[in-house]
Amino acid sequence: MKRIAVVAFAVLVAAGCEDRPTDLDETHGSSLTLSGDGVVEISSTVIDGETGCLAVGGAWSSGTCTISALDIPSGVTITIAAGIRVVVAGYLTNGGTISNSGSVDVADAATFTNDGFVENFDGATIQNATGSTGSTIVNGSEGHIVNHAGAELLNGAGCATCVIGNSGVIDNAGRFESEDAAVGEVLNEGTINDNGGLLRIGTGSDNRLTNAGAGVINNDAAGYIVIVASGTQNSGVINNGGTFSIGETIELTNDGTINNSGTFTIEVGAQLTNNGTIYNACGATFENNGVLLGNPVEFEVCPPELSVESALVSVYEAQTAINGGTVSDPDNDPVILTASIGVVSDNGDGTWSWEFQTTDGPDESQTVFINADDGTGGTAQVNFALTVTNVAPTVVDITVPVSVVPLGTPIDASAEFTDPGTADTHTAVWNWGDGTSDGPDPATSPTPASHTYAEVGLYTIELRVTDDDGDSDTQVFESAVVYDPIAGFVTGGGWIHSPAGAYKPDPSLTGRANFGFVAKYKRGADVPTGQTEFQLRVANLNFHSTSYDWLIVTGGNYVRFQGSGTINGTGEYKFMLWAGGDDPDTFRIKIWEEDEEGVETVTYDNGMDQSIGGGNITIHK
Repeated sequence: MKRIAVVAFAVLVAAGCEDRPTDLDETHGSSLTLSGDGVVEISSTVIDGETGCLAVGGAWSSGTCTISALDIPSGVTITIAAGIRVVVAGYLTNGGTISNSGSVDVADAATFTNDGFVENFDGATIQNATGSTGSTIVNGSEGHIVNHAGAELLNGAGCATCVIGNSGVIDNAGRFESEDAAVGEVLNEGTINDNGGLLRIGTGSDNRLTNAGAGVINNDAAGYIVIVASGTQNSGVINNGGTFSIGETIELTNDGTINNSGTFTIEVGAQLTNNGTIYNACGATFENNGVLLGNPVEFEVCPPELSVESALVSVYEAQTAINGGTVSDPDNDPVILTASIGVVSDNGDGTWSWEFQTTDGPDESQTVFINADDGTGGTAQVNFALTVTNVAPTVVDITVPVSVVPLGTPIDASAEFTDPGTADTHTAVWNWGDGTSDGPDPATSPTPASHTYAEVGLYTIELRVTDDDGDSDTQVFESAVVYDPIAGFVTGGGWIHSPAGAYKPDPSLTGRANFGFVAKYKRGADVPTGQTEFQLRVANLNFHSTSYDWLIVTGGNYVRFQGSGTINGTGEYKFMLWAGGDDPDTFRIKIWEEDEEGVETVTYDNGMDQSIGGGNITIHK
C-alpha cells in the first residue's frame, strides 16, 4: 500500500470498539467520508498540519470512539452521511468543505469554527447541542454556510450560554433558530440571507438576536423572522421583504436600520424602541399592535398608479383626439390629473379620459404627457404619441358668370375653398389655359380673378389652392369661350362615313351620314346665328339645331361652334361641331344630353376630325 501524505489519526478505542478500524491514515482521494452507524466523538488530533487526502475505510458499529480535535485544511472535503452523528467534544475547525446529511452536535465548552464551506442538507442538523454549556458555532469572515430547506442550524433547547456567531455569510432556506428555553444568542456581524427559511429566536429570558453594526440580515419575500424573546438588538441593517414578527411581551431595540418592504408586525404587548431608522416602503405593511417608542417610522409616499390605454392616437386635423387609461392611489390620496395639451378628466371610477380638439396637422403632432399628483409628493406620468395628419383644402366649383366673351373682354372667375385646418394659410394659382397663370399669396376664400385673352379660343380655367403643409386641391372650369365676331363665318355641306362606335345607343351601326350647316355673327351680335342639320339614316337620327351659343374661328381655316337642338323634333340636346376648311375638309360633331347636375349622356360622337366623303366646308373671312 502506497502512502502519499503523512497523516496521523490517533484513535482512542473504547471498550467494545475493538472491531473498528484504527489505522485511518491511508490516502484514497480528496475526501473523508464518515458512514455507517453509531456515534463519532472528535476528541484528539486528527491532522497534524499536513494537507492530506483522507478516506475512512470500513464502518462503525455500535459504541463510542472519541477524537478530541480536528482541523480540516483547505482542499479537503468531509462528507457526513445521513444517520451519522458527529459530536464535537473539543474543537472542529473547517477550512475545507463539509457536506452534512447527518448531524453535528457541538458539546459542552466545544467550538465548531467554519472558515470554509458548509452545506447542511434536507434533514440534517448542526447545533449547539441541547443541554450543552458554553458551546459555540462560529462562521468566520471567510466562512459560508448554506442551510437548505428542511435543514436545521440551532441553539438547541436548554443549552446555556450558547452562541451562533457569524462574520461571513449564512444562506438559510431551512430553520435557523435559538430554540425555546435556550440561553443562547445569534450574533451576526456578517450577512444572513433568509431565503424562504425561518429565522426564529425562541422564548427564554436570555435568548436573543444581536445584529451588530456591520451585520446585515436580508429576509426575502418567502422568509420569516420571528422574535419571541426579549433582549434582541439591531445596530446593523435588517432588510425585510417577507414577514417579521415581534411576539407578545417582547422588547426589541433598534439602533441601526430596518428597511421593510414586506410585513412587519409588533404584536399585542410587544415593545419596539427605535433609536435608529425604520423605513416602510410603498406597498409594505407596518402593523403596530403594541408599543413603539423613539423615532417615528418613515413611511414612503406611494405615488399614484397611472396607465394609458393607447400608445398611439392618430387623427386628421379638425378631428377630436381621445385617449384614456386608469388611475389609482395606494394611499387613497386624492389625485390631481393634468395634461401637457388638451383636457384630461378623472372619471371617478378608476379611469381617466383625455381629449384634444386638433386644428393643424402635422404641426400638432407631439408626445402627450398625462401627470398625476397626490398632493403628498407622490407623482406619476405616462405618455403617448399624438399624430395629427394634415387635410388638403377643398376647392368648390369655379364660377364664371359670363363664359362666352368677345375678344378683348375680360373673363371674371371666382371660387370658394374650405380647409378643416383652421390654422393653415393658403396660396391660390389661376391657370388660364393660355400659358399664363396668376393668383394671390396668401389667398382667402372666396378668391376672385379676372383675365383678358389675347386670342380667340376655347379655354380651360384651373384653380389650385395649396396649404402651408404642401397639400392642395384643384378645380377645373370647362370651358371659357373667346370669339371674334368679325373674324368670319363658316358654311358646309356633304357627308361622312359614320364609324362604328359613333352612335352610342347602338355602337355597331355604321353608314353614310349627311350634314349641312351655316354659322355666323351678325353685326353687333354676341350670339351667332344659323342652322345645323345632321342625319344618320341607318339609326333614324335627324338632328336639327335650334340655337347657337358661340362660334370660334381660329387660324383662318378651322372653326368650332356650340348650340342646342332636337333629334327627330323632340328633346333638348346640346351639340358641338368642329370643321376644318383645309385640304382635305374635316368634320366632327358631338350630340349629348345633360341632366340637372350637368352629367352628360352622349348620343352621337364620331370622335375625330374626320375627312368628309363628299361636299365642302368653307370658312369665310
